[in-house]
Amino acid sequence: MKRKMTLLVSLVMIFTLMLSGCSGGGESPEKLESTYSIIDFPQGSLIVVKDDETNLCGGVDGSGNLAVPCEYNSLEYIGSGSFGDRYSATKKDKYGTIDGDGNVIIPCEYDSIQYPAINMTETSSELTDDLVVIEKDGKAGYCSLKDGAVVIEPTFTFANCFQGEELASVVSEDGQTEYISRTGDKVNLGNYSEAGDFNDGVAMVRDEKGKLGVIDTQGKPLIPCRYDDFLEYYDGGHAVFMEGNDEDGYRNIAVDSVGNEILSSNNPISMCGNLFGEYVDDSYHILYDRKGDKVTDKKYSEITVMAEGTALIVYDMNEKAGLLDQNGNELLPCQYSRIEEIFYDAETGKQLWEVRFAEDGYCKLINEKGEEIPTGDYSEIGRFSETGLAPVLHEGKVGFIDMSGKEVVPCEYYPATWYGQEPEEGFMLDSYNLSAVRKEGEDHYAIMDANGKVVTDYKYSYVRETTEESEEYLDVQSAFRIMVVRDDGNKFGVVSLDGKEISPCGSFYAVGKAFSNGLIPVKESEDSLWSLMNMDGKIVSKPVFDRTFDQY
Repeated sequence: MKRKMTLLVSLVMIFTLMLSGCSGGGESPEKLESTYSIIDFPQGSLIVVKDDETNLCGGVDGSGNLAVPCEYNSLEYIGSGSFGDRYSATKKDKYGTIDGDGNVIIPCEYDSIQYPAINMTETSSELTDDLVVIEKDGKAGYCSLKDGAVVIEPTFTFANCFQGEELASVVSEDGQTEYISRTGDKVNLGNYSEAGDFNDGVAMVRDEKGKLGVIDTQGKPLIPCRYDDFLEYYDGGHAVFMEGNDEDGYRNIAVDSVGNEILSSNNPISMCGNLFGEYVDDSYHILYDRKGDKVTDKKYSEITVMAEGTALIVYDMNEKAGLLDQNGNELLPCQYSRIEEIFYDAETGKQLWEVRFAEDGYCKLINEKGEEIPTGDYSEIGRFSETGLAPVLHEGKVGFIDMSGKEVVPCEYYPATWYGQEPEEGFMLDSYNLSAVRKEGEDHYAIMDANGKVVTDYKYSYVRETTEESEEYLDVQSAFRIMVVRDDGNKFGVVSLDGKEISPCGSFYAVGKAFSNGLIPVKESEDSLWSLMNMDGKIVSKPVFDRTFDQY
């Protein structure tokens, strides 16, 4: 994975929040008596709300209760770990941390807290570390996100998060940049004017002459300090640096894992998986291997690295797409109007692409060896889902194929997009938006699950997935996917993707996308406020929420 190294200042989530004396949670939840604005787009267990009377923040749990009282100037989801969800909470110029039940984890008595970076997925934000940097009275130290214990006392002028590594860079009271262990012991790796965070066991450093290099956790110089600036770094030790200045110009230099300079150019150089790309004449990319040797004489207008560098989709100067392996060998010549990666399994190395032929417009399947997998004549092939099936389109009708190219669900359904309309020409078919279909002779839609099975009757005049904001829909991140449906009436109901009717058609004037704790915003009339409904169709809160999405 490509990683960009950082120097002394680690630009992670530093929230200058205001908080003093957080009060504990874990008590009986309060009732929702005021009116509230939903102010956060949570992936955690709480819906962060603001009391419209006091302008203070609290949190609503998955049961619709005010589990965290509205007593904070701000409340924001930070991420989660094995210890559960964590929220940054502020009050009166001080800040601390609470959990998803409102319990105080880090007392709200610090001038600042620097949180570790997060690894984002579709359904979660995983914290990379359990230690945060706390600052009090101008001194920085470390505190545990697990139980709030101060692990390293605040004695440093500045400190960076560990980010899952064993060492972190700090600035001592005498102004020296140095590294410390997780117990706070100083680790002497050399004298540097600046020391960057470790990533995968390596860190960028700058010596006293202002030159950049790379060291490992033992202080061994992997790349000597001899460069003026830094561009890119890859796992495995290859990097791109710069020498020069604004007045005289810069030279780009590609360096291997032991510090050998293998490519140098006045043109920009960038990483392309296992290869280096030289950007020439504002539009041409020329590819070199990690020895600095040119791998092809062909020039490309665009290069996209796929699936952890396993392959490259390239476009020639005529905008025709082709495919290269990670070493620059041609798997497919540049003769296609489009190439899309539609499946990749890191464990097995299995990889599939959809390619569109410019001549007849049909799409085909190509495997990781560049071999064509026989299929029917399809105008579209979508991505493979966790079921091992991908949607295909033939003469305007959709079906499903497996990874061998076999059509396991016949192309006999007219698809609908998540806008509740049938797609126009050129629609990019994908499995996640094929939740509604109709058949020949039907003028209403049914719900289709991920296996291509129709799980409801053809009874809906309107079907829409709540993925975008409109006059009727809230737009908030969610691990839950629901279908908003309507029959021939004017009001909506809610159906899950397995066809379960959560609420019948005619129930609501508007429905919002489900929150990550499983609650769904619903509105009974144009003039009413929003209530919260659970995934069983039970209304769990009064209509006390407005749709103002204030953000920090």
